[in-house]
Amino acid sequence: MKPDSGFSVNSIRHLAKDAATAMRNLIVAYDLMTPGQNYDAVRAAIRSLGLWYQFQYSLFFVQAELTPKEAYDRIRLFMDANDKLVVAEATEAFIGNYPWNDIVALQGAWLAA
Repeated sequence: MKPDSGFSVNSIRHLAKDAATAMRNLIVAYDLMTPGQNYDAVRAAIRSLGLWYQFQYSLFFVQAELTPKEAYDRIRLFMDANDKLVVAEATEAFIGNYPWNDIVALQGAWLAA
């Protein structure tokens, strides 16, 4: 099954043209613990940060104008105290076994940041 994606060819072209914007490549991973587990709200918070790609159930690439701490704080608002969250700024990545068009779009976004 193809993962959800907030990327498109047009959005990548837009990013490449807007070089003045300081974008960051963020990796977001989370684990929602019982009780609670409000997956819809957490995913909506992640997707609201900027362009995104959902690699796995709880693993996202996000390109945003936020520091990892700012992104963390925004997502954490939708989580319970016992939930786990990691937001890291990435400088290099190797991607395999995902749909080719998705990989091309991600590479374009990565290089535009």
